[in-house]
Amino acid sequence: MCDVEVMKIVCSVPTVKFCSLGSHHSRDMTENIDRSVRSIKQRTGFGKFKSLSGVVLSSDSRLQLLDQRLESKLSKSFNFVDWNAFPVEFWCCQNKQQGINFAINNERIGESLLAETDTALLKCHAGAYLHWYSQYNVGKDEFDSAFETVDRIVEDYRYSCR
Repeated sequence: MCDVEVMKIVCSVPTVKFCSLGSHHSRDMTENIDRSVRSIKQRTGFGKFKSLSGVVLSSDSRLQLLDQRLESKLSKSFNFVDWNAFPVEFWCCQNKQQGINFAINNERIGESLLAETDTALLKCHAGAYLHWYSQYNVGKDEFDSAFETVDRIVEDYRYSCR
């Protein structure tokens, strides 16, 4: 899988470039797609969040025959946005391990970014960080700008995932 190609597909919107990676390996993937997709959904929690796009890489050429069925089930599980007419691309490769690997761009990152930013913002307002970075000529303005950038990323995800 070429990283550049994956990023072009999964993160095609310039302002929302975070990607979640995962895998599901099962010997009976083609026989029991429902159970496999349910397992992926439970382990990742992706169904709770809107997803923009994704790439699914399979080492099992039989899955290519099931693209429509698998795409439909993955689309429901990963809760893709309605405005993306082609949210999932399927790729097949030669690999001894059976199963799938996936890269999904979804709004889940927003929760993590907000939690980390809230903590960092509280620490910054209490005076943390500034004394560490003052020797590099990084001050409060640079930190404020960084916090604004993260807020903008979260808002871009909210807007894109409506």
